[in-house]
Amino acid sequence: MKDLKLGALPPTRVPSSGFEMRLLCCREAGEQGLTLRYTKVTQVDVVADDGEPFVLSDYNSLRLDEILPHETGCSHELRFTTATIRIVCADLTAHWDPLPQPR
Repeated sequence: MKDLKLGALPPTRVPSSGFEMRLLCCREAGEQGLTLRYTKVTQVDVVADDGEPFVLSDYNSLRLDEILPHETGCSHELRFTTATIRIVCADLTAHWDPLPQPR
């Protein structure tokens, strides 16, 4: 799946017991996407390349993401077209929306 767009910015208040983040893609049957659930969040960094606020748009889509081990659990870095989000947490899970069934 490519060109996922961020549904909303993650909360930056830490530490946090956790939160969900949605990455959306457009399909003929409506918006489908990926739900990421982070638990025991200790760090959230949202950095735009130009120093301005992160812009939620179709243009600023996900290009790459990487999950790495961290002493508190894991680090998840999401690289968008013009910004990067990095989340450090105890654990994360990912769940794709089910595809619509043909009628």
